[in-house]
Amino acid sequence: MMRGSALLRRMLVTVATVVATAPLYASDVASSIIRFNSDVSASTSLRVSSSVLRVAPATGLNGEAVVVGTIDYRAAARTRSGGEVVLTVEAQADVPLVGGPASGGEPAIDFAGVGDGARAGVLRQDGPQIAGRWVGSGVRTGQLVFTLRGGTSGPGMTVPLRFVISLP
Repeated sequence: MMRGSALLRRMLVTVATVVATAPLYASDVASSIIRFNSDVSASTSLRVSSSVLRVAPATGLNGEAVVVGTIDYRAAARTRSGGEVVLTVEAQADVPLVGGPASGGEPAIDFAGVGDGARAGVLRQDGPQIAGRWVGSGVRTGQLVFTLRGGTSGPGMTVPLRFVISLP
């Protein structure tokens, strides 16, 4: 008399042998539908060519703006469908500028964005300024061109910058 587990093993081997020796036909098709849900978390990545704006001594003639630096960026984001992506820039120290003789207002460093979704603004220490805004996931590359308006920069002036990419 066979024990229960030995009998079960012998039956499985017999069934496996019958299945393996049964003929297969091209019309025998098996298909199944597998459904799954996936939650992809939002993520961002930002690379900038520099986090310091190095400004050489510069003076605009007749109040004209003078380009004082350019910073390239590569911003990548994965967000929900139709989600907004915002790139900001902020001065991390005082922007030491001296008023020029022909300045029509207070001296400032402006920036102009070049690239898809890039914006223009004024570099400030009191809060981040929007430098880029777009909708949806993807990679955006561009640059920010900084100009001195209405003043003279001090010799060897450096301004540390803080760049942030966010998904509001």
